[in-house]
Amino acid sequence: MACLTGYDVMRYGKDFFDGIECSKKLIIYGAGNISRQCLSMFGDDIKGKVIGIAVTALDNNEHILEGIQVKCIDTYAEDIDSTVIIAIKDKGVVSTVRDNLERMGFRNILHVEYEMLKLYRTLAGIKRSKKLLESEEPFSCPGEREIFDRALNVGRFIEECGKQSLEFETLSMTWGGSGMLDYALLQSLVLRYQISAYLEIGTYIGDSLTIISNLVEKCYSISVPEEHPAHMKNWCHLRHMNDYSNRLVTGRNMIQYQEDSKEFDFEKIKEDIGLYFIDGDHSYEGVLIDSLKVMDHFNPIRDFIVWHDCRYASGAVNLDIVRVIYEASGEYFKNFYIFDNCMCGIYIPDKYVNDFVKAKSTDKLITYKVVLSKNENEL
Repeated sequence: MACLTGYDVMRYGKDFFDGIECSKKLIIYGAGNISRQCLSMFGDDIKGKVIGIAVTALDNNEHILEGIQVKCIDTYAEDIDSTVIIAIKDKGVVSTVRDNLERMGFRNILHVEYEMLKLYRTLAGIKRSKKLLESEEPFSCPGEREIFDRALNVGRFIEECGKQSLEFETLSMTWGGSGMLDYALLQSLVLRYQISAYLEIGTYIGDSLTIISNLVEKCYSISVPEEHPAHMKNWCHLRHMNDYSNRLVTGRNMIQYQEDSKEFDFEKIKEDIGLYFIDGDHSYEGVLIDSLKVMDHFNPIRDFIVWHDCRYASGAVNLDIVRVIYEASGEYFKNFYIFDNCMCGIYIPDKYVNDFVKAKSTDKLITYKVVLSKNENEL
């Protein structure tokens, strides 16, 4: 699904369910896991239209699936006015089945792309996802040159945040966290714009929460629970690293929801969030859903959104992430920028855009004084 866009997913899902809605009778072709998954996804109104499950031959197939009888496709020769849903993964088999159905006289044939349907069902519950369908053509992401032209000078912004020096009282600096200038950017935004509530999607140890917590009234974190496959303990295990997940999430003003952000209900948060930091699931689906949900919740006139990993550690633009932000942002993308010396991208409200300075070629090198001292945090 990596080569597809949110437009493709929304268009496919809408066409699929429109096709089902127009049908009086449905036949599901295939008696495997995809058929079972589809039946569990469909509501009672759709299940009520299913007259049976078809297979090419009954050999090696179940005779009952989810309470529905499985029959040979020839049995349905009198039901050619039905819509047939092909629930088979192998594209070669799908093509053969479609040809056979057309020879039998079936004209209404749909093919299940289960992962796309699953993503569509998630997106359909997000108000802003409807924007993905407004264009007649799929989105076309700007190229690297255009994104580089949007680069801002992070050093100048930090310098002008109104504080002579920034201090990170507790910072782990382990693999899997953000960089020093990423944290400095977050602090500088909070200080300059007097932000009182901060929310991040994707907390590992809790470094960013910790360096923000003493500057705001409330810090919110949305992170997957320990039993979730994407929990950082699994990431650490693969790299033979100690797992310090949530070790620093201890502040009295820190509120953590251990839930999958894809399913999280943002209505739980009543405060006006001034700064959102998206650094959770970095897959296409993850960034798209997180961005859309945040943009359903934020105030574009007042609030900032910062995305991590818009650049690689090498400095190259991460076009995979930027492309998703472009899709989710729509009309807001004109206010999207990256920074020259950190990995973040940012949405800036119109009234604050002139507070930032464009990055440009210069002989002036900005350096920083860093003083390190050690704290040990036991379990």
